[in-house]
Amino acid sequence: RSAQLCVAILLTGAILVAADGQSAPPPPQSTEPPPPETAQPEAEAVKSPEVVAGLSVQLTTRDASGKNVQRDVRMQLYRGDDIAAAAVRFCVEHDLLDPDNLVSSSGHLQKALDNQAPEYQSDVEQLRTAGAYAKRAAEHSKEDRYPEAAADLLRALLRPGLDSIAKEKMTQKLKE
Repeated sequence: RSAQLCVAILLTGAILVAADGQSAPPPPQSTEPPPPETAQPEAEAVKSPEVVAGLSVQLTTRDASGKNVQRDVRMQLYRGDDIAAAAVRFCVEHDLLDPDNLVSSSGHLQKALDNQAPEYQSDVEQLRTAGAYAKRAAEHSKEDRYPEAAADLLRALLRPGLDSIAKEKMTQKLKE
């Protein structure tokens, strides 16, 4: 029986559960064309992003009456993304915008990526320092591009060797 990692999400009342070190295979892709009534012309067809890695997680939230409601969701990293962008997208989609949730989600995605596509390289420009990420995040924020700003702050938080004062500053900026 595999150990399970459970992260309580205090601010939103949700719980994210993922199998530690275990990642689910991506969902099967259908090769059948859509039915004629919903088919789109080739030029107008919307292309789905290519999933590089992903895992299934169980999300538990409270409904209006206070009962726990569980649902299975997929956390996915698309081609071109890095861990931070995928974690922010997942947390935004599921209203889990606490810094602890972002860091936890990025850890789950990193494990899935290490297991499913260890050679993958993202298209996101790598900066040299956490400060450079914080500066770019401020620029994104000024232009109302908040998911990009959050992803850059998460990249700064995930940098190895970041001191506790810098971590606190980045965490505080993510909370804003």
